[in-house]
Amino acid sequence: MDYVIYTFGGGDLLWHVFNGIGRVFASNSEYFTPVGHLALTIGGIWAATRAIFRGNIGIFAMEWFFPSIFIFTLLFAPKATVWLKDEVSMSAPVKVDNIPIGIAMFASLSSQTSYFVSKMLENHLLPAYEGLSSRKTGIMFGAKAVAKIRDVQIHDPVTLTNTKEFLRQCFMKPYIIGNILGKKAAAQQTNDIIGFIEQNIPNNFGIYYREPSNLGISFKTCRQATPLIKAAIHKELNEGLLTNFAAAIGVQSDQSHMLSQRLKVMTGDTLKYLQREQQDIHEWMKQAMLLNANRESYDDWREKFSLSRIYPNLVSMHAIRGLFQKSFSYLVAGEMAAHMMPILQSVFFAVVVSMIFIVFPMGLLPGGYNILKTWILLIIWVSSWPVFFTIIHCLGMISLSSKSGAFGSDYGLNMLSQGSFADWKFFSKIKKISGSNRKF
Repeated sequence: MDYVIYTFGGGDLLWHVFNGIGRVFASNSEYFTPVGHLALTIGGIWAATRAIFRGNIGIFAMEWFFPSIFIFTLLFAPKATVWLKDEVSMSAPVKVDNIPIGIAMFASLSSQTSYFVSKMLENHLLPAYEGLSSRKTGIMFGAKAVAKIRDVQIHDPVTLTNTKEFLRQCFMKPYIIGNILGKKAAAQQTNDIIGFIEQNIPNNFGIYYREPSNLGISFKTCRQATPLIKAAIHKELNEGLLTNFAAAIGVQSDQSHMLSQRLKVMTGDTLKYLQREQQDIHEWMKQAMLLNANRESYDDWREKFSLSRIYPNLVSMHAIRGLFQKSFSYLVAGEMAAHMMPILQSVFFAVVVSMIFIVFPMGLLPGGYNILKTWILLIIWVSSWPVFFTIIHCLGMISLSSKSGAFGSDYGLNMLSQGSFADWKFFSKIKKISGSNRKF
């Protein structure tokens, strides 16, 4: 017989626990057979002694014989197959064989009840868009990831220097400051700076490009520099950035391709919920890299005018990919729902299930059914936690949606969503000065 156990995170932990239980409780194992025989022997002697001294054979039958036979023959001797379905981190259910039917049945019934109650709550509390529930995507993990995306920076110092020069000469001066062909508004609102420059390559602009291999400097026009910068940014994204980024938001996996796929799914679902047209985490991270390089370049300009840097952390943190730990008030509920609750629930559930190694022999002693009943109630109690997690999740998503402007426009990150009032005051000054053809 097959049973399904739902969990919201911590599926790997539960797999190890159930896999160990399956090995330990195998027929004629080093634990199940001798411990079962020993517990039955001690329980039988204990119950018989009490019955003899009290002169009541009913004590033997009612307090030990029938309960022990029921527990052993119906709950522990039969075996079942358990399917562990992690709704957050696993893409498919994981099969574990040889689990005592008592463990499988009670754990499955309680977790399935919790799952369907959570589903019902989400159907009534979340907005109409389906497929964004915690039981399907762990969307608040995605909310945390989306918030962190804005802080991703370029790691390689040569790439950072070239990108800063490229953005200043091929993007800021011609379009943000110069407003060539009236493209300023489009430049400010673009969620793909590289794509915008490729479609609107400015003439008579260029940069002094540093070769990554030998650090030689050569002049390249914007048309020549664009594919080089694009390739360098793509390299940054592919050299472990996704793994480091995932670690910074608390998502881990030994297999990088599974980690990448999971992050894409989670952030894509979150961005769908926020009604963002761009839903690829790689594109958001690429845009964040360029925008943060632009902000650092902007700070370099401020220093030329003897002004303090607004973003000094960009200078000090780019060597570790700029994954600095900011907190957003609207993510507090999501942080608890997506991070603490699933982990705690999975750990406690694993601990309670592991108690079977004590419950099994104790349950075969006189009065052992009370211990078994307490253990079953603990399983039901811990399995009910996802219901409360769902409530927090729904409240967090409602709050996240109401404050989604913090992530940018409807299409993704752009200069308007990343900038500040001080940025635009300074850009206005730059534009006025540029009218006198001053060279920067």
